[in-house]
Amino acid sequence: MVYSLPAMIGILLLCCLVACSAKPPVRVLNVGDAVVVDVETLGEYPTTISRVRLTNPQTHSTIWEIKANSGTPQLHAMILREGDNSVSLADPDTGTYTVVSPPNSRIFRLERGVRYELELWREANSAPAHLTIRLASG
Repeated sequence: MVYSLPAMIGILLLCCLVACSAKPPVRVLNVGDAVVVDVETLGEYPTTISRVRLTNPQTHSTIWEIKANSGTPQLHAMILREGDNSVSLADPDTGTYTVVSPPNSRIFRLERGVRYELELWREANSAPAHLTIRLASG
C-alpha cells in the first residue's frame, strides 16, 4: 500500500505527538481480581516512567510510591492485585526504582471495591497522568 505525502506527514506528526507528550500514555484494564496499568507507547514500546504514586483519597494516604533511582526506567505495564502486592512490582526494562512508600515494607495491600488514585510521571518535573482505579467488587 502506498501512502500520499500528506498522509505520511500526518502519521509522522501523530507518532511524534504520542511519543513526545509530557504525560505518559496510560490504559487501564480490569482483569479478574487485578488491574493492569498499561503504559506502552504505540501499543508495544516501553515508556519512560520516572515516578509512580498510588494513594487512597478517602484516607489521604500514600499506599505505594516509587521514583527513578538510576538510569531511565522503561516500563510496559504494572499489575495491581487485590491483597498483598510487592513494592517491586514495577519491573523496568532498563533503570531502577527506589521505593518511597511504604518505607520499610516489601508489600503494600489493596482492597476490593476501594477507589485509588494513580499518578504517573514521564519526567521528574513534568505533569503526571492522573487516573482512578478500583479493583472489581467480585
